[in-house]
Amino acid sequence: MEYSSDLDARHIEEFVAAVPKELVDRFDTLFAEWMEAVDGNQTVAFSSDPTVVRMLPEFDKLTQLGSEILPLIVKKLLDPGNFFAIQVYEALQPRQDLLVNFEGEDDDRVLEGEQARALRIAAHWFSNR
Repeated sequence: MEYSSDLDARHIEEFVAAVPKELVDRFDTLFAEWMEAVDGNQTVAFSSDPTVVRMLPEFDKLTQLGSEILPLIVKKLLDPGNFFAIQVYEALQPRQDLLVNFEGEDDDRVLEGEQARALRIAAHWFSNR
């Protein structure tokens, strides 16, 4: 199920442009370090629980940047390969109505996986801006 579009990808740049360049640069560095830590940690990389990425110290460094980085996280979510960014989004999103959670095993969206949920979150964020 595809939720992102070229329009979304262009539209996110408006929100990203509002983030101070120094913060964008810091985010890019910390996000890359976090992903490197995820890839380099076998416990994390092979876990079926996506929340285990929160246990890495790099996650804390990233979330300490605050909710001002949410547009940068949403941009990452437009690439379903960055589905671990859901964890940062959920940790920083102050609005409960902008979270996308599945309601138990009976919710068919659970079968879509975290990659599709990343796109759902991005689409939901865009539709509520």
